[in-house]
Amino acid sequence: MTDTPSGKAAGNRSRGVQLCLRDQAILEGKLYASDGQYLPTCLGNRKGWVNLTAVHFLNTGEKLPHIAVQTNRILWASSPNGEIPLMSYAAGLQPRKVEMQVEGGLTLRGQLNLAPRQRLSDYLAAYGDFIPLRDAHLIPGDVGIGDIAVNQEAIQRLRELNPTGPAEEVARSVAIPAGEINLVDAAFTAGIGSSQATPDAPAPAAVEPAAPAAPPPAHGEDIIRPAAGPEPEPRRMRETTSRHWLVTVARAARLRGADALNTPPNIAINDAWATVCNECDLDEEHMARLVAQHYRLGIAELDKSDPTLTSRIPEKIARKYNVVPVREESGHLVLATCDPTDHDAEQALRFASRKRPIFEVATPGGLRELINLRYSSDRMVEMLLSSVDAEISDAVRIVQDTAPESVGDEDIDAAPIIKLTNVILCDAVREGASDIHIEPGHGGAVVRLRVDGVLRHHMQIPLAALTRVISRIKILADLDIADRLRPQDGRARIQVDGKTNDLRISTVPTRGTEKCVIRVLSPEGNRRIDDIGAPQWEAQRFRQLLSYRDGITVVTGPTGSGKTTTLYAALREVATGEVNVMSVEDPVEYELLGITQIQVEVARGVTFATALRAILRQDPDIIFVGEIRDEETADVAVHAAMTGHLVLATLHTNDAVGAVARLSNLGVDPAGIASTLRGSVAQRLVRRLCTCAQPVEGNLTADEQRLATLYGVEAVNRARGCKRCAGAGFKGRLPLLEVTNVNSLAQDLIIQQASAAELYRAAVAGGMRPLLRVGLERVRSGETTIQEIERVLGGIREDTEEPSAQVIPAALAVQLAAAQTQQSQQSQQSQQSQKKGA
Repeated sequence: MTDTPSGKAAGNRSRGVQLCLRDQAILEGKLYASDGQYLPTCLGNRKGWVNLTAVHFLNTGEKLPHIAVQTNRILWASSPNGEIPLMSYAAGLQPRKVEMQVEGGLTLRGQLNLAPRQRLSDYLAAYGDFIPLRDAHLIPGDVGIGDIAVNQEAIQRLRELNPTGPAEEVARSVAIPAGEINLVDAAFTAGIGSSQATPDAPAPAAVEPAAPAAPPPAHGEDIIRPAAGPEPEPRRMRETTSRHWLVTVARAARLRGADALNTPPNIAINDAWATVCNECDLDEEHMARLVAQHYRLGIAELDKSDPTLTSRIPEKIARKYNVVPVREESGHLVLATCDPTDHDAEQALRFASRKRPIFEVATPGGLRELINLRYSSDRMVEMLLSSVDAEISDAVRIVQDTAPESVGDEDIDAAPIIKLTNVILCDAVREGASDIHIEPGHGGAVVRLRVDGVLRHHMQIPLAALTRVISRIKILADLDIADRLRPQDGRARIQVDGKTNDLRISTVPTRGTEKCVIRVLSPEGNRRIDDIGAPQWEAQRFRQLLSYRDGITVVTGPTGSGKTTTLYAALREVATGEVNVMSVEDPVEYELLGITQIQVEVARGVTFATALRAILRQDPDIIFVGEIRDEETADVAVHAAMTGHLVLATLHTNDAVGAVARLSNLGVDPAGIASTLRGSVAQRLVRRLCTCAQPVEGNLTADEQRLATLYGVEAVNRARGCKRCAGAGFKGRLPLLEVTNVNSLAQDLIIQQASAAELYRAAVAGGMRPLLRVGLERVRSGETTIQEIERVLGGIREDTEEPSAQVIPAALAVQLAAAQTQQSQQSQQSQQSQKKGA
């Protein structure tokens, strides 16, 4: 049989339906129905047989051109896209919840619309062969099906759940025995799925659909039918022709070169998109708009997708069918897809999410990127490496490496381990990670990346591969792979995408294995103070400290706060070629032109103290000390500052005035601190809002209201999340600086060993803006959020108001003003003398 116009009555159109048979096989195909006809009526008027065209089995994917199915073999039927409605009722009907157990072990739950005093038995007796069930669910797992029509002959038990209203109005439970039902179907042979007729039974004749008939009224209630008129074109079934459905879309749009396309229907969907777009000379975005227009679907806004919905769809299904959940809408789950004709995907998504899926069209490239962002890369090494192409696996080139032949363990240099290590390093560099953490975890090993100061889960690898990957990294750093009982430190240099990156590698023994942390140091170029994003006021005060020709200027802050980056930016400004700049670092993070950099090598006797003593004999003008960490280094640095050298160094303190206490703890006497310390800079890094940030409109959230009350600043922008920032809402970081200049009053306080609170008040009076105040200004300008300020500065509670007369006496205020004037004059004289020397 074929689907020809002679096989249907005038005015009927083909509509898509799904049928569940007694053996739980699910058919999907088309039947003819008129406009306004309801699904139960359409099925009941088939006189025992339902003719389907363009049929395929959802269970096996087998396609059949045309079959006829007995209605007593059908357990339930549905119109998945609403092409054939159940029916609409007049006002006043009450929904009654029912539970139906049908043959095959299926149990359905849904609701019927009954009149207030109508009994369930009367309703069933009056309605017909099929019962319309709304909001149907399969009770095992409570999987949503939607509106369906259930065959009465298949019902074994029917009871009403949670009845409402007076007892006399409650419908009675009616049990309908299944009875002996003949399961012989002339359209099939021994098993379901065969399209050939049984030799002993003639093939069923094509049955003309009956004229539209209204369902029986519900005892006095009128039935509301949809008005006649044109309906939107239904979403087409998967085509059974010899060409791909994308070719049909291209020809319907009359694209150039579409008539010559001969793409087979079984080609992979990504290859089909690539072929059609290439032959028709258009991009994927344009093709997506044509597909959406052809199938009357929306365009998916991937950048606005809800990342929390990924838990609804397993990663395996998302990658198999190239779908990503976008949003929830009226109880449905809206998903982005590049193949809206994939009914296998629709069925799998319905059972996985327990919601009816609604498709919107997206490009294959956009879906791949979003899937990689939304879902973690938790796969076995074999699965990961099988998906890695040669370009990525060879993207990392070792600049300084040892020969693999010198290593005893052969599997360390096996190709899969090298590829896996390269993938980890390559991903870290391309995502802008500052650190890589490779550590044992629950049930395996975990790789995490620190991006913008926050650790992110990147991938999970088998525990057996952890030791081999760390051994491979040890080889790159020229470390001892046989020694797994002691901490080791090393460094390596690699190239990714043609750019050189330095790696600082540290390993520590853990229970039964090791943990490895890799600091990734990328070249920063010729960045200066203005380029690092320092606030204007703090940048001006910092430059004032750099204008001195002697003394010590320190940059303080915890590990990872950007101290070295700030000092490198300062060195690039002072290294004009007219001064001798030398540094001693551990390690040398960036190579700077015009600066002599010394690497600390403790094993060779090169420490901070010994290197500083050697530098003093090299006629230096400016000395950079990577970190003042012991008494010997502090003494040498103070000696250098007293003998006419400007010393720049880093310290680990919480704030700027804490540098005084830290130097004192290292053994420097107060007089030495007062005479050599020119100033200090405290620094923190906060994440910068991505360009996808959303302005705060309307009421504040509870957390925003709490923080606004605590800090006295209301949020301007909120973090949102997009594929550019990997859904984090932040991209890049901003420095928060507080700069204190040591004037004559501060020197007196240091000599008198004043408390930290007194030093802090004097610094604020001298023009220092506390970190908290600088951070809140970043919030007011919309560059970051108040939640981010609390995350970074949560333990800091400085008073952001200017010192009042009660805090600083009048005499002290006069001294402060005089000290500021004197300091300004000294700075101007120093700059003038520098210009004359030039």
